[in-house]
Amino acid sequence: MCFQYIPTISTPRSTIRRRRQRNTANLRLIPSSTNIPPSFSLGLWNCQSAVNKADFIPAFATHSNLNILALTETWIRPEDSATPAALSNNFSFSHTPRHTGRGGGTGFLITNNWTYSTHTSLCNNISFEYHAITVTAPAKIHLVVIYRPPGQLGTFVEELDVLLSSFPEDGSPLVILGDFNIHLDKPYATDFHSLLSSFDLKLLTTPHTHKSGNQLDLIYIRNCTTENTLVKPLHFSDHYFITFNIHLTTLMLPPPLPVSFRRNLRSLSPSHLSSVVSSSLPSPTQFSSMDVNTATDTLCSTLTTCLDTICPLSSRPARATPSNPWLSDVLREHRTKLRAAERKWRKSNDSSDLSCQARFLQDEAPSQLNHVKAYADQLKQFTHKVLTHFDDREFKDYKKFLGQAVDNLHGYFLNCLQAITPFATFVLEVTAPMREKWTKDIEDLRKQLEPENEVIRQVLEKHFEKYRHEFKPFLKEQIAIQRRHYEELRTKLDPMVSSLKEKIENNWEETKSKLVPIVEAVREKLMVQLSELRTNLENFIYECKEELERRDLKFRKMVQSGEMNERMTEFGKRVKPQFEGIFKDVRDALMHL
Repeated sequence: MCFQYIPTISTPRSTIRRRRQRNTANLRLIPSSTNIPPSFSLGLWNCQSAVNKADFIPAFATHSNLNILALTETWIRPEDSATPAALSNNFSFSHTPRHTGRGGGTGFLITNNWTYSTHTSLCNNISFEYHAITVTAPAKIHLVVIYRPPGQLGTFVEELDVLLSSFPEDGSPLVILGDFNIHLDKPYATDFHSLLSSFDLKLLTTPHTHKSGNQLDLIYIRNCTTENTLVKPLHFSDHYFITFNIHLTTLMLPPPLPVSFRRNLRSLSPSHLSSVVSSSLPSPTQFSSMDVNTATDTLCSTLTTCLDTICPLSSRPARATPSNPWLSDVLREHRTKLRAAERKWRKSNDSSDLSCQARFLQDEAPSQLNHVKAYADQLKQFTHKVLTHFDDREFKDYKKFLGQAVDNLHGYFLNCLQAITPFATFVLEVTAPMREKWTKDIEDLRKQLEPENEVIRQVLEKHFEKYRHEFKPFLKEQIAIQRRHYEELRTKLDPMVSSLKEKIENNWEETKSKLVPIVEAVREKLMVQLSELRTNLENFIYECKEELERRDLKFRKMVQSGEMNERMTEFGKRVKPQFEGIFKDVRDALMHL
């Protein structure tokens, strides 16, 4: 291949510095996102009957600029349709009433122009009531309002676990709020804390939410932030009205995978590249008329264009994980040659190419030995690097001893490896026919046993089916027995529970009637003691006040009459000789120094 000589003209550079101009047409606008995370206002209130507050609740929610209001203890019966209609003034009302007994009930007031869907109950909860919705517009968020009656927790934690597990962890915000009737500082709340922490739910810190000073209304959030939390006492209920703002955080998209670019230069023909470059370059006359910078840019752009035409850039995802530490350069080079020989054989199906690949496979053992040697060298360097940190005086002897021991072990290992290498090559050559025969026998045995696998599987399934039929009547019988025992136990306990409930109510009234006189007597006694203490304190305070006024008046008279001045002068005359003696002693001591 020959290249034409390109004549160039050399001219001295000008010493005048030219100011570069900026070409704003080359600037590319960076896309900026103006999407601000949506925010809205949310409220929570245990209204203790929304039936007689159906006009006040939506009016107060509108006055507070709330988008969503969660209500507990609505006391709406299933057959009541007037109250939900009244609550739907300027809002959409979605709720779940208590189907048996009085009280209870939960629900949401949602802004009219918002889109939402309700969640159907997946299980029958006996320890709490809830109502769940998913707002889909203007933003997606899951909301759950819960009301748990006072009393022991029972199965509350287990049932709450089932409810929280029904919400997908797809990054959507989740808000759990309501009247839990749980004192968070009590020991029995430990399991409750652990459960919510396992779902990455964080407690919104608020002041006390009940007039008794307890924090019974709780708010837990996930994948969102809050601000402007306010607690307002209302005379309609013992629970306070809570409002707060929610900011939905934007989801962080995963970073794009790195991409590597390469050219397949193996398919490049030098003669073809020469002809393409020669035909694309300007003529020598045109080159000679260009300055040095223009000619260089022209040559570089022509070469780049020709390479892009013949060998275009191809992209592929770069390796996201680091390579294995045992994959040394020697082993990587051997693997590359082996794969190239395999691709060549699969493309040509030639026996000579297959034998070439087999030779690479035979050379694998010495390559592995070289790899072991390289790994031993790396281990030695790493050990010495670690020992460099032991620079203290107390570790200096250990550092020297350990370094010498590592060097000795490395020398012994290299000597052993050098002695094994010829023997390994000899063993590989001698056992080559045997290894080929074993490989062929194993492959033939695998093909021979492959049809038998299906037969064995069918036989095992038939046996397992027989075992299952044998155990099925026994399991059914045991389940039936356990159910009968449970029904008998429940039948026996129901009268006892009812009787205990009635006795507790009666006993409480009796105990209350006995305690009232005692409490009244104690209260009267305390009132008498407080009255006497108050009288005594008033007399003492009055006497102290008179004494202070009398002494203050006496002091003023002494100052006005000049008696105080005379006393101070007399006191100064008595103290002056003493101070003069002290001053004289100090002066004499300083002069002796």
